[in-house]
Amino acid sequence: MLRTTGNNRGRGRGTNRGRGESAASLAFGVAFPAAAEPMDVDPPQQQEQHQQQQHQQQHQQQQQQQQPQPQLQEQPPPAHPDPRQQQEELEHGLPDPPPPPPEGRDLPPLRRMDDEKQFRSYQSTMVHFMRWKDRINYPMDYIFSIQDLSRVVPRDVYRWLCFKVYGTDEPGHDEKPIYGTSNSMMSYKKHISYFVTAVNITAWNELTKTGNPTRSQLVN
Repeated sequence: MLRTTGNNRGRGRGTNRGRGESAASLAFGVAFPAAAEPMDVDPPQQQEQHQQQQHQQQHQQQQQQQQPQPQLQEQPPPAHPDPRQQQEELEHGLPDPPPPPPEGRDLPPLRRMDDEKQFRSYQSTMVHFMRWKDRINYPMDYIFSIQDLSRVVPRDVYRWLCFKVYGTDEPGHDEKPIYGTSNSMMSYKKHISYFVTAVNITAWNELTKTGNPTRSQLVN
């Protein structure tokens, strides 16, 4: 009589090990659970999840669009009008100067300029300055005498430079130069200095009230 018990046991054990245990459990004698097979996701369920995500994105976009946008603050108007407009209005109502006397009018020995356009630019600045200072409508080709230039003091130059860049000759501490820059002020000062240095080339002296007013402590 043949014994089949061992064969059946071997077969049964091999079958159980192959079904319920991995190769690592066979090698090390430890029972490891078999890896779970990935589960298939139902296509209708995927479509429903995708629609929910789209709906959430649309809802977020609508909320962002409904939020009030920040409004840009309007810049306050300048405290003073444009000095060019003020200068034009001032000069429009000024009386014409009397004709210069034929005698007793000493003209300054101005340095020669080869560039005629540059000289006209210097002359224009000086005429506008003297019109504002004396309230006289000097012509643009007017050559100021030594007596005229000797009456220019640092306070006149300082107030006119403030007028050109601030729009007022007495700016406050919190006002900003909105009509000009430091470069434009240096240019104006250089143009005026070209004429007053024909009278006195030394720096301004506060004791004697003589010298170049553009080289005074107040202007600089």
